[in-house]
Amino acid sequence: MRRVYLGLQANWALEELAQSTAPQARAFQSRKRSALMLRFIFLQNRLGSVGIGLLYCQVSLGAAFSVPLLTAMDVITIINSLKQMLDMEPDDLLHEVDPFSSLVDDLRNHSWRLSPLEAEFLQRLLRLREELVADAPFINLVEEAEVHYHEMASGVFDHIWLTKESMRMHEGTLAALFNDEEMIDKRVAKLEGEIQRHDMLYLKDKQNKLGEMLSEITDDLKLVRRCKRSIEEKRVGAKDVAELL
Repeated sequence: MRRVYLGLQANWALEELAQSTAPQARAFQSRKRSALMLRFIFLQNRLGSVGIGLLYCQVSLGAAFSVPLLTAMDVITIINSLKQMLDMEPDDLLHEVDPFSSLVDDLRNHSWRLSPLEAEFLQRLLRLREELVADAPFINLVEEAEVHYHEMASGVFDHIWLTKESMRMHEGTLAALFNDEEMIDKRVAKLEGEIQRHDMLYLKDKQNKLGEMLSEITDDLKLVRRCKRSIEEKRVGAKDVAELL
């Protein structure tokens, strides 16, 4: 820029000299001066634009380096963790819904840097996660009810067995104490009648209630099996895509 300015000064001096010696050259020098001024303004504007561009580059680079970005290695780590979880059985995966969901969210937050195959893997994971979150509470509730039912049924059957054993013990005791067959028969009949009025009626009622409960649990278990089959299909689909990564 300094060179341009010095050049202008030299041209202006020549112009003044020409005006004093040759009036005919005045018009030509005026046109030359105008051209030089235009060139000077053009260079000024161009240098200013370059400076602004450099400033913009500096700001952009500073902003870029100040933002932490997920590396490709981090994405691979997340995908590998998800692959390991897909190797679980559906029953085990149902107990790992929260960690699985967290990993899927981590991968989705960086979907912009995924390859097409990885993006397809993410979509399958999202569908699997949606079904797991929706069905896991119901499945766990039904399975807990099934365990509770078996515990209750086992207790009732044990009680029935103990009652029958008690009856046999009473029969043996009566047979030993009374030699009179008729008296023994009457006492045995009376004992059986008392047991039937109390324990046996109670136990039969418990059996009936357990039968109704078993019917409800059986219906729920059928629904659980359908849910598990659907989850297994989605898990296998996601695992198939994972094997291609």
